[in-house]
Amino acid sequence: MSNSRTALVLIETQNDFLSPEGKLNSLVKDVVDGNNFKQNVNEAIAAARQAGIPVYFVPIQFSKNHVEVGNSPYGILKVVKDHNAFEKGTWGAQLYDEIDVQEEDIIVEGKSSISAFSGTDLDHILRSNGVDKVILGGFLSHVCVNATMTDAYDKGYKVVTLTDAVATAGEDAQKQVIDHIYPMFSTPMDVKTFIGSITQN
Repeated sequence: MSNSRTALVLIETQNDFLSPEGKLNSLVKDVVDGNNFKQNVNEAIAAARQAGIPVYFVPIQFSKNHVEVGNSPYGILKVVKDHNAFEKGTWGAQLYDEIDVQEEDIIVEGKSSISAFSGTDLDHILRSNGVDKVILGGFLSHVCVNATMTDAYDKGYKVVTLTDAVATAGEDAQKQVIDHIYPMFSTPMDVKTFIGSITQN
């Protein structure tokens, strides 16, 4: 893995998912705790920084009343609106303080949809910095991480998914996407394997 052309991209590591008081924490708590998600994400971040790999955070945020999703959303965006989650300017939309965000990290704003590329400058920023390989972690394993993975694959990036640094609502969905979908559009690996691959360079 060429560290100089690689970026770690972490999706939606925000209070409404990760804090016990978060509006959607109950949906993901079992997988977050069972997968040792927080520790694994922080270990991936620390190793990336040590290897000179930039860390990108892509939060999701919505205007008041979630106007971005319209009056009759369905599916996952209905869940978000019904819980009034990730509203701009609120505590719930802030990055979770137990995830190690530092001043030099890149915060990519504008996400109010599923893929981290949709409505954001992520693709432009990555290409402007010579990145051709993305390492993905965050939420939800089978929704936004999945959509970002397929978009990145379609855009010609090399893609790695961190199987123990992603989480979603329930072990069944987690296992299905990791076992059956991730291998089609990425190289899945756990954080320990990722760290080993970047420390060899």
